[in-house]
Amino acid sequence: MTEEKQKEKIEKVKEIKEQKKDLGNSILISRKPIGAYLLAARRVLETDNELVIKARGRAINSAVNIAEILKRDGLKIKSISIDTEKFTIDKKEISVSSICLILNK
Repeated sequence: MTEEKQKEKIEKVKEIKEQKKDLGNSILISRKPIGAYLLAARRVLETDNELVIKARGRAINSAVNIAEILKRDGLKIKSISIDTEKFTIDKKEISVSSICLILNK
């Protein structure tokens, strides 16, 4: 791996860490088991009346499953928004689908 690519990866990791600090009432869905996100969602809901679930790409399925489980537990879906985010990696433009689900008590 070239030094330039290593620097890019380090910058991406720093960017992700900064985003996680600013989440507040949001959870970002990725590759962990659904139970981990349900626990995180319940922790957010202990202090807040609203929960924002965000996911990209293959994690969208898990985000929808989590929202449905929480809906069965009594939460209401306030809004759903879908989008396509574009990234440039190695001079290639890549499109990735994303979803944002807002639930409240």
